Amino acid sequence: MDNNVIVGKYTLESLTMGMYTNPFIIYREYIQNSTDAIDEAVRKGIINYENTYINIIINKTESSIIIEDNGIGVSLKDAPEVLLNIGKSNKNLGINKGFRGIGRLGGLSYCDSVIFETSYYGEDTSSIITFDAARLNRLLIPGEFESYTLSDVIKEVTNIQYKKESPEKHYFRVILKNVNKKYNLLEFDKVYSYIKQVAPVPFDTNKFKYADDIYKKLSELKIDWVNYNIFLGESRDSLKQIYKPYKTRFYTDVSRKVIDSFEGVHFYEITDDYNGKLIALVWYGKCKLLGTVLDEEVKGLRVRKSGIMIGDRFLLNPIFKEERFNGWVQGEVLVFDDNIIPNARRDDFEKNDAYILLMEKLKNIAECISNDIRNASKQRSKQVNNMSENKNVTSNDNITKEIISKLDFIIQKATMKDSKLLEQIGKVLKVELDANKAERILKKIENIV
Repeated sequence: MDNNVIVGKYTLESLTMGMYTNPFIIYREYIQNSTDAIDEAVRKGIINYENTYINIIINKTESSIIIEDNGIGVSLKDAPEVLLNIGKSNKNLGINKGFRGIGRLGGLSYCDSVIFETSYYGEDTSSIITFDAARLNRLLIPGEFESYTLSDVIKEVTNIQYKKESPEKHYFRVILKNVNKKYNLLEFDKVYSYIKQVAPVPFDTNKFKYADDIYKKLSELKIDWVNYNIFLGESRDSLKQIYKPYKTRFYTDVSRKVIDSFEGVHFYEITDDYNGKLIALVWYGKCKLLGTVLDEEVKGLRVRKSGIMIGDRFLLNPIFKEERFNGWVQGEVLVFDDNIIPNARRDDFEKNDAYILLMEKLKNIAECISNDIRNASKQRSKQVNNMSENKNVTSNDNITKEIISKLDFIIQKATMKDSKLLEQIGKVLKVELDANKAERILKKIENIV
């Protein structure tokens, strides 16, 4: 029996266009690779986090995207294997954020060519590997080149070059050329919005004053939580650092658009009770809970593993009995447990025992949030009713005083021989007012008479 396994060429299509439903995910995948490279450079003592960067340059005029970092780079001898092999990675689960070896292929679906340029610290030669994405698309046309295997396709669409480089340089650069404009990957504002929600970037402490409370909590729990210096611009001269979008003040309630604000932060530590291990930390802002949060960039509990958002803002909707309540809060679930593993798409986690435990614990927190929302709503309704009642009482008292004043003047002029005076007044009052109010006024009139 022939045991040779042939992997067909269409596998590559599944790992590129078929893997991700949202084109913007390619930014997340390349950022993830850059953070792993930076972590490795820091571990080796080549650089410290303060001096690292991930630059993203969007040149709409030239239809190009560059994503570069000053991480460890890929060595000369490893570059062909690391960058040409598919689904094979030397990264370690628990240390690295990426570990499946397929994320770098994402850009092939959205441009004519993808170029990887890299230099490893201490080496005087850099590697340049080019993927011809336009040629790849032709090779994957159904009915043509049917004899090609996955390996045949990779060999035909790739090219390796080398050039001299300074031994002090260490970097990895991804260049996407002739990016297809229909996917909006060149739209600066949309890219900016996506990255600040998804990427492992710091809070803007000038806009969100409770950021230090969250950092302090992580420090108390002895969690090494790293934020990265990510910059975005239309050129290297216009790069601007990206921060998380949270702000202390924000708009809520679709119809009224009222301003609410954070008054502090709630923390919940989620542990595996069997072994006492901390598996996640939940934080969300204390506020008046006036209605759904209007800003789509911050609404909802967001899940992060190693700082990178998993899924989108809707991921945790199912843990709420009323899913809409997830839109009333802002916060994050920071996952630490290595056994809680993102799936290949990173739109959720693998369904194992550790994941199930996390979801059960999160449902309890969601119930607390829901109760707070209901209680806040009831309290507001009570206050509105009280105000309405007070307003009515004040209004009724004013009406009573006005009527008594006028009747007092009439009665003083009337002859008390008219025994039907009170009866006539009563009839008029009962037409104009309800019975209880009329009776109260009549008693006052009797006192006057």
